[in-house]
Amino acid sequence: MADIEEDVTFLPGVGGSGRTNKSEMYRDSRQITCSPAKAILITVAVGALVLAIAVIAALSNPEFEAAVHKNSSISPTISSKNMSNSTAVATNGELFPWASIRLPISVIPESYRIDMHPDLATFKFKGGVIIKIRISKETGFIVLHVLDLKINNTRLRTFTEHKEVKIVKTLEYKKNQQLYIQTAKNLLVGDTYQLEINFTGQVTDKLMGFYKSSYTTPAGTKRFLATTQFEPTSARAAFPCFDEPSFKATFTLSMVRNKNSHNVSLFNMPLMETKDYSVKDGLVMDTFGTTLKMSTYLVAFVVCDFAMVTGKAGNTTVSVYAPPHLIDQADFALQSAITVMKYYEEFFGIAFPLPKQDLIAIPDFSAGAMENWGLITYRMTTILYKRGVSSIYNKIRIAVVVAHELAHQWFGDLVTMKWWNDLWLNEGFAAYVEYVGADKVKPQWRMFDQFVVSTFQSALSMDSSLNSHPISVTVKDPDQIAEIFDSISYDKGASIIRMLRDFLGLDKLKEGLQLYLQKFKYQNAETTDLWNSLSKVSKTDVKTVMDTWTEQMGYPVINIHRNGTQLTATQHRFLLNPSLSAGLSSPFGYKWHVPLTFTTSSNRTVTRKWMNSSSVSFTIQDNPKWIKANTQQMGFYRVNYDNQTWEALIQQLNDNHTAFSTADRSGLIDDAFALSRAGELPLRTALDSTKYLTKETDYIPWKTTIENLEYIGHLLFECSDCYSYYKQYVLSQMEGIVKKLGWEDPDEDSKVMEIRLRSLILHKALDLGHQETVSKAKAMFRDWMINHTSISSNLKSLVYAAGIMYGGEKEWNYVFNRFNNISTPTEKHTLFLSLGATRDVTLIKRFLEYSLDKTKVRSQDTIYVYRSIAAYLVGKVELKHFVLSNWQELYKSFASGSFEMSNVITTSTELLNTRYDLEMLQHFFKEHSLGSGARAAKRALERVQENINWLKSNKDNAVRWFKNNN
Repeated sequence: MADIEEDVTFLPGVGGSGRTNKSEMYRDSRQITCSPAKAILITVAVGALVLAIAVIAALSNPEFEAAVHKNSSISPTISSKNMSNSTAVATNGELFPWASIRLPISVIPESYRIDMHPDLATFKFKGGVIIKIRISKETGFIVLHVLDLKINNTRLRTFTEHKEVKIVKTLEYKKNQQLYIQTAKNLLVGDTYQLEINFTGQVTDKLMGFYKSSYTTPAGTKRFLATTQFEPTSARAAFPCFDEPSFKATFTLSMVRNKNSHNVSLFNMPLMETKDYSVKDGLVMDTFGTTLKMSTYLVAFVVCDFAMVTGKAGNTTVSVYAPPHLIDQADFALQSAITVMKYYEEFFGIAFPLPKQDLIAIPDFSAGAMENWGLITYRMTTILYKRGVSSIYNKIRIAVVVAHELAHQWFGDLVTMKWWNDLWLNEGFAAYVEYVGADKVKPQWRMFDQFVVSTFQSALSMDSSLNSHPISVTVKDPDQIAEIFDSISYDKGASIIRMLRDFLGLDKLKEGLQLYLQKFKYQNAETTDLWNSLSKVSKTDVKTVMDTWTEQMGYPVINIHRNGTQLTATQHRFLLNPSLSAGLSSPFGYKWHVPLTFTTSSNRTVTRKWMNSSSVSFTIQDNPKWIKANTQQMGFYRVNYDNQTWEALIQQLNDNHTAFSTADRSGLIDDAFALSRAGELPLRTALDSTKYLTKETDYIPWKTTIENLEYIGHLLFECSDCYSYYKQYVLSQMEGIVKKLGWEDPDEDSKVMEIRLRSLILHKALDLGHQETVSKAKAMFRDWMINHTSISSNLKSLVYAAGIMYGGEKEWNYVFNRFNNISTPTEKHTLFLSLGATRDVTLIKRFLEYSLDKTKVRSQDTIYVYRSIAAYLVGKVELKHFVLSNWQELYKSFASGSFEMSNVITTSTELLNTRYDLEMLQHFFKEHSLGSGARAAKRALERVQENINWLKSNKDNAVRWFKNNN
């Protein structure tokens, strides 16, 4: 799944607990009184009776012996390992006999036949599923998943003879989203059965499970569609199933639709037959082919009235679906998909195994895209591109997301992780290979340079938190699973794959990946399986090296100490707030196997040294002026140097910065600022590294510098004198590049870095009040608003923001109305993001209120209201108050199984920097349910403490430095 990152790179900087008391679930409301003596007597007697009954029942159950003697995972009702009767209560008030959140492995699904009949007038659906199951361990019950469905009928028959198997009890346990089916006789090992369940449900608006979406035609008609989003744990909300990745099976689908209003239904496999279902009602039934073995979260189906464009990638038919009036914006995604699929077949060494690959634009979508095998669903902005309207960033983003999801078709769909603790195997790998695929679409985009600022440095930032997590992390419930769809699983995962590729070599990486995919295709795998395949082809102990990167959180800072030609490199865990690290433990003691690389002023050939969870000493030749470690930022670590080496490196930047690559310039600056925030390097050294920028003309170092300076600017913002010194310095460094870049905007792929640099620099100039930039952008906005003149696609975000920032209610309303009435998705999003730039508190509050009004803002865009307001600083107080005041509504919408709760918490708190803010948040998070935002809440508290510490330690030094260097 692609994350929800959109074109926000231009943005500057980006009561009551609600908890359920479990005892209230089964406590009788009547009050009964008795004496203490009687109470004790009754308690003892009842306890003894319950225990006796339980023991007798257990001893009569053949699964008891298996549980005791074989430590079986299908333990029966009295197993303390898998249940706690005090919490496992079914919907009818009975004790639920299976309280493990994981399903037993005694019953294995082999195939599903799904029948669905949605009514898009009432938004209800009815359905049925027939599941072929095989018994792997003798059992008297079946447990599977169900969520928010009404079970109408359940039936079990032998598979070959269709003999009825009596069901004596069916129970539902909502907390674990499970359905328990008890049979009258035990089901025997090796036997197969047919489990039939009929059910009804709602086509919801929750952006998960089986949900509704809509779009408006050019004529103003609102059209509805039904679609799915099952990852990670929402297939169970559409049909009862064994909803864990390891329970792979085949799937077939029959879908009833109204042919008069919805001309298309789609599934993972091609349509095989359409026949009349109810002629008088205009209903037909589409029946689709049977899938290959896959996990439930990859199943998808859509009912819509879309148009399509189509092409071929080898033997595979590739199609892009979109609303009819937007289908002319699908060509770039189609051509990108064809190019990438052809290359991936070569890269992975396996032909795409399905006959078709559909890509479909969904108007309401929670993520960036979803890799359903053969039917990939996309947010509209990540698949639809209109030349002259969409920006070059939109174009890059589409290519990257298409490449990401297609990588999953092999790495995630063909071979799937056994459990969500290895999510990174899916997402980290795809987050790396997306750059490989996008590079094939447009080699002139310099995708591997963009990796440094878009992925690598993002991961370093996230993983410097005390409340990070290992790449391979234990997760149990849907909330914990949703939490790890984060920068660690995606960006750090991608970064260590890139590091692995660097020290193994591309050929060995490809050979190892191909071996892994061939060995585990149509199966499930674990991280160790990948390491073993890579070790076999490379003759390197990959597991020993890489376990230190995947099984402990964080990363090292490598300290280079130089004494003439003698160098010593030591390592310790890097934390932005190292004072909080006491008591932390790791299976590797926070030491890593580090592939240390370096060049020197006299030898630009890369030298490699291994730091095997230890320090290393070595001699360099020719007594060079400087040494620069972590060449091209390939290793997932930071580097600190002695003072003399830092001075020499900064002097080289000032004398001739091109002696370092763009990645190395970016890395030096990013390391210096991070080290200064952690107290490991004086702030003046980090700031000194920016003096050379008057000569810098490349996007990569500028992007890194602006993001690091913005952190300081945000913390100084409320001190007007302090902020003015900061602003004056940054503008002086940017003056030359502002003039050099100008306002001409060639929409050419060969000038992507120039286009991105122009957008970055002009947005920062606007934010800091650069007079020429402000005047020019305001004039362009006024001309657009009054005379309807066109604006270059790559300058639109700048001009819209200027109009909102320096305008009033009239301008804000104009942009909001334009957003509502325009149809191009990327243009709508650009307009929408600009609304947060207003400096009018009344308009900020209005925009915040709109975020919870689905008639004004789609649920998928709620987080962008908060991001756009947070980016412009003025509204941070209003944003904080709004989120906390509306917590229950936000929690209801995003807390369970959604990725958005973490984003809401992070966005609304990351700029807070006072002791009052910290204590207020500590109390608030303690008293309120957090759902999938629990880990983000911990990080938020840590971030606020970091901000407080920085102001205490660095504010005066920063102001003094800016003042002296203006």
